[in-house]
Amino acid sequence: MLGAACERKGLAPASAPSKPTRIISLSPNTTEILYGVGAFSRVVAVSDYCTYPPQVDKLPRVGGWNNPNMEQIAGLRPDLVIFSEAQSQFVKEKVEALGVRTLAVPGNTLDDALKAI
Repeated sequence: MLGAACERKGLAPASAPSKPTRIISLSPNTTEILYGVGAFSRVVAVSDYCTYPPQVDKLPRVGGWNNPNMEQIAGLRPDLVIFSEAQSQFVKEKVEALGVRTLAVPGNTLDDALKAI
C-alpha cells in the first residue's frame, strides 16, 4: 500500500539492497560467522584481531576493534561493513558517513551467536 502511494506521487518504490560482494569484517566473531555460512569469499578485509580462518592472513587489516582506519576502509570500496553490536558506538556512524551499509551482529550470548548465524 505504501509503495502504491509513493508511485502515485511520482516516486519509485524503494528496492531491496543488493547482495553484498565486498564485505569488511571488523570483529573476529563476524569473520568466523561469514566463513561458517560460506560467505568468506566476499570478505575483502578484516580487523587486526581476526585469526580464523587461516585465509585471513592473506587479507588487508584495517585496524582495531574501536579504531578502524576509515581511509583504508573507504579505499577498499566495501558495500557492507559488518561488526559486533558492541562496536556500534565506535564505528557505525563513521562507516555510514562513507556511504557504506553496516550490519551490527549481536554476540553477547550463545543465543545471540546462534541468531546471528
